[in-house]
Amino acid sequence: MNYRVAAGLIALGVFTAGCSKPADTGASPAATPTGEATFASTVQPIVGQRCAKCHVDDSKGGLSLATLESALAGGKKGAAIAPGNADGSLLFQMVAGTAEKRMPPKGDPLSGTEIATIKAWIDGGAH
Repeated sequence: MNYRVAAGLIALGVFTAGCSKPADTGASPAATPTGEATFASTVQPIVGQRCAKCHVDDSKGGLSLATLESALAGGKKGAAIAPGNADGSLLFQMVAGTAEKRMPPKGDPLSGTEIATIKAWIDGGAH
């Protein structure tokens, strides 16, 4: 293989690696391979990346998202999650930007996929 072809293939691979997205399977973004959405499989990875500094390492507002049990217990403002009702859940309202205060308060908001994952998990019963 000549140098130009090899360099072109490498450049194409580097470019497309940053631009690709997973194939749409038609499944809910919060579905596990078994079809069950759980805190550990769907929400905890998002929390670990986006909320841990304030709601795992610390419990700002009295809300800990370290475990399912602590998330369901809520915080100073009461219940953060209404299982089966994402639109009525303060957690969802805050990450979706429909509450008075958006979370996270600094930096980029959650992506549409992250928000949809949390919504599907709560609407599915928040297990």
